[in-house]
Amino acid sequence: MFYTHHRVPNIGVKTLAIMRSSQAIAIAFLFGPITTLAYLTLKASENAAASALFTMFRKVAGSIEISLATASIVELTRANMTHNSEHVTPLNPNYNAARTIGQTMQQAVPA
Repeated sequence: MFYTHHRVPNIGVKTLAIMRSSQAIAIAFLFGPITTLAYLTLKASENAAASALFTMFRKVAGSIEISLATASIVELTRANMTHNSEHVTPLNPNYNAARTIGQTMQQAVPA
């Protein structure tokens, strides 16, 4: 997680593959012990009910985590767009320069 936190737009395929592989390996070391602990003290007759409850809990928790991650991304995107929109004014020289370059490029492209 800490390794994937600092991504940049021009990231390479090799780096992405290493990131995904490290996540997959970490998940294997996470779910194995959790599952073992969940069934450790159960009788054989209770395995079916425990399996259903364990699976339901994992799915509900996963859904909650996905919704929290989505809400976080939406909130951060809104905050970023609000921050950026404060700088898009005719009084900003960088905005005027970018606008001029954009108009020049648009005129250079044949219709």
